[in-house]
Amino acid sequence: MCKHLFHIILCVAQIMAIAALAGEATAQPGPEISLSASTYCFYSNDSLQVFRFSSDSGLTKPVYQSFAMSRQQALAVSFVHQHQHIQLSSKLTHNYPIEKHSYNKPAQLFAVSDIEGNLPALIALLKSGGVINDQWHWTFGKGHLVFTGDFVDRGSQVLEVLWFIYALEEQAQAAGGKVHFILGNHEVMNLAGDSTYVHPLYLHQTQQLHKNYAAIFGEQSVLGRWLVAKNIVEKIGPFLFLHAGISPYTNAMQASVQQLNQLARPLYRDTTGEGPNLESTIVMSEIGPYWYRGYYTGTQKATQATIDSTLSLFGVKYIVTGHTIVANQITRHFNNKVINIDVHHAGGHSEGLLWKDDQFYRVLPNGDRILL
Repeated sequence: MCKHLFHIILCVAQIMAIAALAGEATAQPGPEISLSASTYCFYSNDSLQVFRFSSDSGLTKPVYQSFAMSRQQALAVSFVHQHQHIQLSSKLTHNYPIEKHSYNKPAQLFAVSDIEGNLPALIALLKSGGVINDQWHWTFGKGHLVFTGDFVDRGSQVLEVLWFIYALEEQAQAAGGKVHFILGNHEVMNLAGDSTYVHPLYLHQTQQLHKNYAAIFGEQSVLGRWLVAKNIVEKIGPFLFLHAGISPYTNAMQASVQQLNQLARPLYRDTTGEGPNLESTIVMSEIGPYWYRGYYTGTQKATQATIDSTLSLFGVKYIVTGHTIVANQITRHFNNKVINIDVHHAGGHSEGLLWKDDQFYRVLPNGDRILL
């Protein structure tokens, strides 16, 4: 009898194991998210809540779906762009590791700034720069692509821009390359729930979701968690990349790239305007790395000595910024050591910066490359 009982127990255990595996299998499939209009994704325990505004509903009511979510959830991100249907594969996770702050010199580098929700301008530049192909697949090999902030606000395709960057990161990594998304003042404003410059479309949709705008990039938002893992300044080979600039006050702190990011990250969602100490307050203020305009304008204008001090402090040859438009094209300043890549994309003056074989090029949407 004991022998029969043993076989019964063994069979039950095998059946339970098979059932458990089946249960795991049913939880694996990931959602296909269409970004033809706007898609908002939020974590809810082990599920993913997706709100999509469809043109069929007149952009007035969100279509809601909920999906079981594994730790590394497969994701298909769909776009409709200029009558073309694009689908990119990616993954979702509950937590995103904090980005590295320093990188070795890449084989080649392409940089774009201040897209402000303008998806067509971004795609055109990346194609012209040889970063992606017509299907938006990574073609830049082991090169590095750098975005220096302000890819949100003002425009009406902010979510599409963010989901595209999100998916492109994985493609670049698989090819041995890298996408760097450095935060600007507008990303930080959005993380803090500041909707001052948000396109009316998103304010309307937020109301339809019955959410406060702070929740759109809040702690339960997929894009919010992803953005919080990004830096405000990075050192890449001979370059220091950041959104705005390093002021004399930031120089005086003698903080490393790592320390500047460590000071800033806890304050991304701060709404008080003051940090817990003087250094933190400087970092998040108008003289901090994502607000300072003194390289190009204002009463607290930088000098060559300021620039030389920054280059020495961080051990770099060049500083690349966005934030402040000074011309209709990419320009060099302070003995060619500072490069401003902020241009008026929405006004038809779109350009990207290509660095290859130790030469700088202005890349235009039509494919022209002009030595800088």
